Amino acid sequence: MRTCWRRIRIPLALLFFLPVLADERQESIRRIFAENRDPVVLVSYRVHASDDPNSPAQDQRIAGVLVDAKGLVMVSGLPFPEQVPVGRYDQFTVAPSEGRIQVKARFLGRGKIPQVAFLRITEPEKLAKMPVLAFQEGELQLADEVLLISPTIEPGRQVFHVAMCNQILEGGGVNGWKTSATTYPGCPVLSLDGKAIGVVSTSNLADPQQNFVLSAKDFLASISDPPTAPQPASSPTGPAQRSQRGWLGLSFQTLDSSDLAEDFGLPADSGGIVVTTVIEDSPAARAGLRIGDVILTVKGTEVKRAPGPQMVAMVQGLFGQIIAGQEVVLGFWRDGKRQDMRLKAATPPLPSAQAPRQAYPAFGFVVRELVLEDRMGMRLSKEQKGVVCIEVGNSTWAADSGLRPGDVVQRVDEEEVENLAAFQKAFAGVVERRPARVFLGVLRGGRDTLTLKLEPHW
Repeated sequence: MRTCWRRIRIPLALLFFLPVLADERQESIRRIFAENRDPVVLVSYRVHASDDPNSPAQDQRIAGVLVDAKGLVMVSGLPFPEQVPVGRYDQFTVAPSEGRIQVKARFLGRGKIPQVAFLRITEPEKLAKMPVLAFQEGELQLADEVLLISPTIEPGRQVFHVAMCNQILEGGGVNGWKTSATTYPGCPVLSLDGKAIGVVSTSNLADPQQNFVLSAKDFLASISDPPTAPQPASSPTGPAQRSQRGWLGLSFQTLDSSDLAEDFGLPADSGGIVVTTVIEDSPAARAGLRIGDVILTVKGTEVKRAPGPQMVAMVQGLFGQIIAGQEVVLGFWRDGKRQDMRLKAATPPLPSAQAPRQAYPAFGFVVRELVLEDRMGMRLSKEQKGVVCIEVGNSTWAADSGLRPGDVVQRVDEEEVENLAAFQKAFAGVVERRPARVFLGVLRGGRDTLTLKLEPHW
């Protein structure tokens, strides 16, 4: 009997100690959240359907972070695609965590790299005592945990997500990590020692829906030297600037290392971009561009080697000069040979920032039209239809049902929904019938089909 006690004494001690460790970890996470939540704000604004300021506009919400004492707010650059003129955005407001006030802000534009953009609060006296978040360089290893702080659908509230680093990305123009959480672009990411080391962004290397955390070392220069004013829709560059930006339908990775260049049979000092995605039925696909082709020139301009983010910005600048309907010549490398290809740029697909949406405040969720960005991110086929849930409020009927941001709602009870108009019609019927429960058929993560039970308390 004495021997048996000795055998189990250590496991029993560990079982007693593990809850203590868990409590200490939870307390540490709560402390980091409490110390860093105040600079995280909810940014609201409108996007107009055209350059006419009287055209229909969609209300938008994104996360922001106050990064200096003069009212500079950093947001993700993802909701502000280059093909949308700056003049279409208006009525920017910022809702801080303390209180329910909203202050006016002015959009400044993108930073030195396109993954971040900036606003300037125009009523700084209202935020005189609000703290700022000081970002700093940091490193993560695989399986390290991070804390993501996010605003909620209600202004003045924040929540946090604990996520795991499941991929490290270096080179290709950006540095950062992928994590296991999904939240607003622009949300700050903190290591569990309390350092603000990145923001939720997009890698710009493949699909724009990747859950990517941009490392602070890539955007610190943008914070110290932000844009000073938005570029006007009609700039001195002439009529082409006001024309619709062109779209080719490809994604890329920068050729920014000697080893990678030599792997493709190019000289070690070669620049260029490697095609990583060719979108079905796009101008690039119709012209015959392939994954693995290395684009060396765009409209006769060489894609030169440059450090990290600078090379991404340079390439995006080259593509940003392409106008819809314009014939574009790409010089590329394939099978050890330099070749040229002509293709006609198309009008860009509707970006998610401009996609029509519908809020259901009583139920606590917002949905919008399914667009190409979503199909790329979730690898959906053309045949898969529905609407994307983009917001779910805390302690709401939608939250109780298990609905999550990113879910694609494809069915309301027995009625299939192909698009937002069909969803609006189906849900109008729900409101009219006032049933005890509503069943939503959703696609989660692009592969899991679920049925959620929504129980309204009419």
